[in-house]
Amino acid sequence: MKNKNDILILGLSITIALVALAVLIFFFKTIENKNKHTSVVLTTLAEKVKQKENMKSLIEKVQKVSEMSDTINSYFVNGKEVDSFINYLENLGTSAGVELEVQNFDVSTTSKDILNVTISTKGNFSNTMKTLILIENAPYKINITKTFLDQSTESSNPDPKDPQKQTNTYFWRSEISFNVLTS
Repeated sequence: MKNKNDILILGLSITIALVALAVLIFFFKTIENKNKHTSVVLTTLAEKVKQKENMKSLIEKVQKVSEMSDTINSYFVNGKEVDSFINYLENLGTSAGVELEVQNFDVSTTSKDILNVTISTKGNFSNTMKTLILIENAPYKINITKTFLDQSTESSNPDPKDPQKQTNTYFWRSEISFNVLTS
């Protein structure tokens, strides 16, 4: 009987060992499949994160290019906003303390992207030179082609009954011609 009992225990032990081995193989394969799935998910996630970072970088670069484009375009007079450029010039003269008048404003015969402008100013020497410097350093692409300065006098008599009280006022006239690029 002992033999039968031993055989039964041996058979039962082998069966339990085989079931345990089958369960172990099942868990091993399940874990292996989960690892593969997790690896694929992590790879996909890493690609998505990289795409998102690239998109952020691309958006930042597009914004920088847009800002740079706006900066570059500010150097050109917008062909549709010529009146605002003339007002800018007149305000420039006022801020410099001279009388500024736009004499001529036309499109160049050599290039449609260039405007020829001629202005005249009247004021004291320092303000006239200040106007010239302001035009030269204006936030536009300006090429000064001709500058003419002339000192003039203006006589005035505050008392018409006494011609001896006539006073002379000295001032400077300038004529400045320049080209400005348009967009």
